[in-house]
Amino acid sequence: LTYDLEALMAAADPQRPDARGNDDELRIVKFTSGTTGTPKGCMGTHRECMFNVMSYLIAQPYGKRDVCGLIISLGSGLGSYLLTTHAFGQSRTVIMNTVKPGEVLDTIAAEGITRFTAVPTMIASIIAEQEARPRDLSSLELIGYTGSAATVELIARGQEVLGCGFYQSYGATESG
Repeated sequence: LTYDLEALMAAADPQRPDARGNDDELRIVKFTSGTTGTPKGCMGTHRECMFNVMSYLIAQPYGKRDVCGLIISLGSGLGSYLLTTHAFGQSRTVIMNTVKPGEVLDTIAAEGITRFTAVPTMIASIIAEQEARPRDLSSLELIGYTGSAATVELIARGQEVLGCGFYQSYGATESG
């Protein structure tokens, strides 16, 4: 199912909607298998989202100079938070519609991506692809990882091959 953005905008009410609300109202239902492995929907409020965004911006500041790659699904808790965090940090976001390591690396090189978040298995695949067919990843500064633990060896290899830093994030979907 696709929509024509121009047609939707032309049909929209030109009056700005009343966007007032309560910080404790439901904002999103985020889907995760989390640490239990059992799929579930986790409710998130506007307040919880903003605390999460502010936590990210304090721990890993984003700015206008950053180009953020978004590989994580927008249907996940982290995907929606990362997109919101990038917007609050005034960073450009490149939404990648692939998890193929070669295509991810090509996009990083072409778009000058400075940071992105992935799961450790994706990072391992990206490292292997970069070793097999190197790209210019000089823009890349930081990779976040989530979803499961990463070995010290994987992170060390990533730093060596990809030439960037790493940080770990856990529980954003469940706890905010």
